[in-house]
Amino acid sequence: MVNHFNQAAAGWDEDPKRIRMAEGISSAMARHLRLNTQQVMMDFGTGTGLIALRLYPYVSRIIAADTSEGMLAVLRKKIKQWNVKTIEPIAWSIDARSHTLPKFDVIVSSMTLHHIRDTHAAAKKFRDILAPGGQIAIVDLDEDHGEFHGDPALAEHQGFNRGELKTLFTDAGFAEVQFHEACTVVKPLPDGREKPF
Repeated sequence: MVNHFNQAAAGWDEDPKRIRMAEGISSAMARHLRLNTQQVMMDFGTGTGLIALRLYPYVSRIIAADTSEGMLAVLRKKIKQWNVKTIEPIAWSIDARSHTLPKFDVIVSSMTLHHIRDTHAAAKKFRDILAPGGQIAIVDLDEDHGEFHGDPALAEHQGFNRGELKTLFTDAGFAEVQFHEACTVVKPLPDGREKPF
């Protein structure tokens, strides 16, 4: 799967639907999170930084983590081009050691959880690296029967049941788990129909 994202990285930002989705998601995050310029944030699964580059003015610093070096290379180029000093791209996965990371005031992640096989381990790792009183915002797909990606090799989960997801994060030690609609994307299906996700 990492190879897929490495190969897709160069043209990732050329999809206008992806840009609109990032705008909707980052706006929802800014609206629902209590952000301030003293906070350190992790953007997990940052990709080309479409979320991080919209949220960095709200916080002190963003660690932008991803497993795809191709995606991180695109982000580094944008950071340099836009002279952004407060985003630090790093290669990091959920099963990597976290002892070199700070405790985060905020963790955000957009459209990444469905690519992670062991979501229980992910929720526990997020809890471990979150500072006391910290906040987390995970944006992902509702259950979609695999239609969003089409290719089953591109996702570990076919979206998520909200009740099961709430239990997952509650069991990992999170309190006050809430759900909000971040955005809707309409995609064509193989049979020609269009479906909102």
